[in-house]
Amino acid sequence: YLQETQRGELIHLDSLHYYELDQAMLLDQSTVKNLELLESLYDGSRNDTLLQCLDGTATGMGGRLLKTWILRPEIDLKEIESRQEAVATLTENLVLREELKKQLKQVYDLERLASKVALSSANARDLIALGQSLEQIPGLKQQLQPLEAARLQSLEQSSDPLADVAEKIGE
Repeated sequence: YLQETQRGELIHLDSLHYYELDQAMLLDQSTVKNLELLESLYDGSRNDTLLQCLDGTATGMGGRLLKTWILRPEIDLKEIESRQEAVATLTENLVLREELKKQLKQVYDLERLASKVALSSANARDLIALGQSLEQIPGLKQQLQPLEAARLQSLEQSSDPLADVAEKIGE
């Protein structure tokens, strides 16, 4: 299906991951609409919705992830508690949270940039944006390092700054 619809090689995909229907709460369109999760019943805008209320994201990637989490609410207690611990940690550290947000605002949409690079459709502007974004990773890792929340520690440890790529782009 992907080969037919994308009309190109799929070298940018490492593997496919599927999810079981019982891994998240299923919400039908009527529920999403009536609970005003993404759009207001009044005017169809994002105003006065759960998404607007919760969205403090600094990047397009974060916004998409939040939307996914709203549309597929987690039911695994360990995952819920992990998210809560991370949110509590960042809520308690206002200065650090604002510094992280400030730094994240300098990160372009890495998901889309990586896709463009993998599909050989990236232009010079995309590569510069990728390089500038990669330059932010060491600072983000450093800020996450002292935090005790397991989810944030895992994020810090698993983040690869791709210094060689950033250096190559900078040449």
